[in-house]
Amino acid sequence: MKLTKLIKKAEHYLSDEDMKRRDKIVCLKTLMKKLSKKEKALRSKAKSEGDDKALKKLNKQIRIIRAQREKGVKSLKALKK
Repeated sequence: MKLTKLIKKAEHYLSDEDMKRRDKIVCLKTLMKKLSKKEKALRSKAKSEGDDKALKKLNKQIRIIRAQREKGVKSLKALKK
């Protein structure tokens, strides 16, 4: 193969990886927004909850969502590098 063909193939593979990385970033950002909205809704619901058992369940769900959001932030930082 000639040099120009090799360069074109290399550019194609590199740009393909960049596109996949950008797609993952966009997907993660939308997921993080959804998790944030869900967490806010659960927090407002927990404020108005009177039952102890239901409140514990809501707090557990909030902690899980919070942990997932933290993982998402770490992976977004890793993808942006």
